[in-house]
Amino acid sequence: MRLIVKGVDGTIKKRETTVRVIVAVLLAVTLVFIVCNSLFPVPLSDAQSSAVVKAIKPSLRLDRVNDVNLDGVIRKLAHVWEFAALGTELGVLAVLRRKNLPARLGVALACGLFAGFVDETVQIFSHRGPKIQDVWLDGLGVLLGLAAVMLLYGAVRLIRRRKNAR
Repeated sequence: MRLIVKGVDGTIKKRETTVRVIVAVLLAVTLVFIVCNSLFPVPLSDAQSSAVVKAIKPSLRLDRVNDVNLDGVIRKLAHVWEFAALGTELGVLAVLRRKNLPARLGVALACGLFAGFVDETVQIFSHRGPKIQDVWLDGLGVLLGLAAVMLLYGAVRLIRRRKNAR
C-alpha cells in the first residue's frame, strides 16, 4: 500500500490513504480476534459465553429464559456481530477504491465467507465442533456489514449531489 496516492487531478490524497491504512489495521485486528476466539478450548469458550449471559441477562429482564438457550443465542449473535464488523471493514476498503465497486463488493463478500470457513476450520484444532450453521451466520454478518457501508455510502453520495446541484 502506497503512503501517497496521486489523484486524477494530480493532488495528493493522504487522508484517503490514511483511512485505508487504519481500516486495514482494524481488519487485521478483527481477524485476529475471530481466530483467537476460535482457538479457545470448549471450557474457556463456555465460560466466556456464560459471563456475557450473566452480564446482559438482568438488563434484558428475561427471568423465565433458560440460560442454556440464551447462551446459544449469545453465541450465534456473536458470530453475526464479529463478522458484521469484518464486513464493514471490507466494505469500507471496497468503497475507498471506487473503481468497479460491484466487483469489489463481490470480492469483499467472498473474503468474508472465506474467513467464516477458516474460522470454523480452526475450531477443529481446538476440539470444538465446526458447524455449517455458523458459516451461514458469519456470511449474514458480512452481508449486514457490507449493507451498512453501502447505505452510508449511498446517503453521502446523495447529500453531495444535492449540495452540488444548488
